Amino acid sequence: MRNIYSLTVLLFVLFLLGCTPNKVTVVEMESFSKEKQDTKKTFTEQSTIDDFTKAINEAQKRDGIADVAAPDYKIKVGTDAYFLWLSEDSGMIMYTNDKDTRYKLTDESTAKLNEIME
Repeated sequence: MRNIYSLTVLLFVLFLLGCTPNKVTVVEMESFSKEKQDTKKTFTEQSTIDDFTKAINEAQKRDGIADVAAPDYKIKVGTDAYFLWLSEDSGMIMYTNDKDTRYKLTDESTAKLNEIME
Protein backbone atom coordinates (compact mmCIF):
# COMPACT_ATOMS: atom_id res chain seq x y z
CA MET A 1 0.00 0.00 0.00
CA ARG A 2 2.85 2.35 0.83
CA ASN A 3 4.38 1.77 -2.64
CA ILE A 4 1.11 2.74 -4.32
CA TYR A 5 0.97 5.96 -2.28
CA SER A 6 4.59 6.79 -3.12
CA LEU A 7 3.99 6.12 -6.80
CA THR A 8 0.87 8.30 -6.78
CA VAL A 9 2.75 11.20 -5.17
CA LEU A 10 5.61 10.83 -7.64
CA LEU A 11 3.25 10.84 -10.63
CA PHE A 12 1.47 13.92 -9.30
CA VAL A 13 4.76 15.80 -8.86
CA LEU A 14 5.88 14.82 -12.36
CA PHE A 15 2.53 16.00 -13.74
CA LEU A 16 2.91 19.37 -12.03
CA LEU A 17 6.45 19.78 -13.31
CA GLY A 18 5.30 18.94 -16.81
CA CYS A 19 2.64 21.66 -16.65
CA THR A 20 5.00 24.36 -15.43
CA PRO A 21 6.32 26.49 -18.29
CA ASN A 22 10.10 26.52 -18.58
CA LYS A 23 10.32 29.58 -20.80
CA VAL A 24 8.48 32.67 -21.99
CA THR A 25 8.92 33.85 -25.56
CA VAL A 26 8.17 37.47 -26.46
CA VAL A 27 8.12 39.05 -29.90
CA GLU A 28 7.25 42.63 -30.84
CA MET A 29 4.28 43.01 -33.17
CA GLU A 30 3.55 45.28 -36.12
CA SER A 31 -0.07 44.13 -36.33
CA PHE A 32 -2.19 41.28 -35.02
CA SER A 33 -0.77 39.02 -37.72
CA LYS A 34 2.71 40.42 -38.39
CA GLU A 35 5.71 40.10 -36.10
CA LYS A 36 8.59 42.59 -36.20
CA GLN A 37 11.73 40.90 -37.47
CA ASP A 38 14.61 40.17 -35.11
CA THR A 39 12.72 41.12 -31.93
CA LYS A 40 12.23 37.69 -30.39
CA LYS A 41 13.33 37.34 -26.76
CA THR A 42 13.27 34.16 -24.70
CA PHE A 43 13.21 34.27 -20.92
CA THR A 44 14.19 31.13 -19.01
CA GLU A 45 14.82 32.49 -15.51
CA GLN A 46 12.14 31.07 -13.22
CA SER A 47 11.44 34.39 -11.46
CA THR A 48 10.72 36.06 -14.81
CA ILE A 49 8.50 33.17 -15.90
CA ASP A 50 6.68 33.53 -12.56
CA ASP A 51 6.21 37.28 -13.18
CA PHE A 52 4.55 36.62 -16.56
CA THR A 53 2.43 33.81 -15.12
CA LYS A 54 1.32 35.98 -12.20
CA ALA A 55 0.41 38.84 -14.55
CA ILE A 56 -1.77 36.51 -16.62
CA ASN A 57 -3.39 34.80 -13.64
CA GLU A 58 -4.23 38.06 -11.84
CA ALA A 59 -5.51 39.96 -14.89
CA GLN A 60 -9.14 41.05 -14.62
CA LYS A 61 -11.62 40.43 -17.42
CA ARG A 62 -13.06 43.59 -18.96
CA ASP A 63 -16.53 43.85 -20.43
CA GLY A 64 -17.29 45.41 -23.77
CA ILE A 65 -16.10 44.95 -27.31
CA ALA A 66 -12.36 44.58 -27.57
CA ASP A 67 -11.74 47.05 -30.39
CA VAL A 68 -8.07 47.82 -29.83
CA ALA A 69 -4.95 48.91 -31.68
CA ALA A 70 -2.32 46.41 -32.76
CA PRO A 71 -0.63 44.73 -29.79
CA ASP A 72 2.84 45.69 -28.65
CA TYR A 73 3.90 42.08 -28.11
CA LYS A 74 2.89 38.47 -28.54
CA ILE A 75 3.94 36.28 -25.65
CA LYS A 76 3.99 32.52 -25.35
CA VAL A 77 3.93 30.98 -21.89
CA GLY A 78 4.09 27.22 -22.08
CA THR A 79 1.56 26.27 -24.76
CA ASP A 80 -0.61 29.40 -24.35
CA ALA A 81 -0.17 32.52 -26.49
CA TYR A 82 -1.34 36.04 -25.69
CA PHE A 83 -1.23 39.51 -27.15
CA LEU A 84 0.18 42.10 -24.76
CA TRP A 85 -0.24 45.86 -24.66
CA LEU A 86 2.03 47.80 -22.30
CA SER A 87 2.26 51.47 -21.53
CA GLU A 88 3.91 53.20 -18.61
CA ASP A 89 0.79 53.05 -16.46
CA SER A 90 -1.43 50.28 -17.87
CA GLY A 91 -1.29 46.83 -19.37
CA MET A 92 -3.69 44.50 -21.10
CA ILE A 93 -3.59 40.95 -22.45
CA MET A 94 -5.78 38.98 -24.81
CA TYR A 95 -5.64 35.32 -25.74
CA THR A 96 -4.54 35.02 -29.36
CA ASN A 97 -7.42 32.63 -30.05
CA ASP A 98 -10.07 34.86 -28.41
CA LYS A 99 -9.87 38.39 -29.73
CA ASP A 100 -13.24 39.32 -28.23
CA THR A 101 -12.14 39.30 -24.60
CA ARG A 102 -9.53 41.48 -22.97
CA TYR A 103 -7.94 41.35 -19.53
CA LYS A 104 -6.49 44.30 -17.61
CA LEU A 105 -3.19 43.73 -15.82
CA THR A 106 -2.77 44.84 -12.23
CA ASP A 107 -0.65 47.94 -11.63
CA GLU A 108 1.99 45.75 -9.99
CA SER A 109 2.15 43.38 -12.98
CA THR A 110 2.23 46.29 -15.43
CA ALA A 111 5.22 47.79 -13.63
CA LYS A 112 7.00 44.42 -13.43
CA LEU A 113 6.49 43.57 -17.12
CA ASN A 114 7.63 47.06 -18.15
CA GLU A 115 10.77 46.49 -16.10
CA ILE A 116 11.37 43.12 -17.76
CA MET A 117 10.80 44.49 -21.27
CA GLU A 118 13.26 47.41 -20.89
